[in-house]
Amino acid sequence: MQPVVFGIPRSRRTLFIQLAFNERGAEQKAELFRAIVANLRLRAGVPEEDVMLMVVETARENWWAAGRVVDPDTGYDARMTDVPAGPAR
Repeated sequence: MQPVVFGIPRSRRTLFIQLAFNERGAEQKAELFRAIVANLRLRAGVPEEDVMLMVVETARENWWAAGRVVDPDTGYDARMTDVPAGPAR
């Protein structure tokens, strides 16, 4: 175990959380990070210093699940019937 990561001392309880989703703006990601840290602190008593977050962004067409391929224009699989109007981006 490395005792220091990004110049921050870490404990044995440090959580490394990797998130994967389509591209989002910097402020949207910052809000998500703040919410995750706040909830971990509130609900599990995890100090902010013990949370490391990383985002892996990928294009919609790179997602596949249960035979479904996401249409990059809509954000939905072509077999889905309840798709909102307009692009998902």
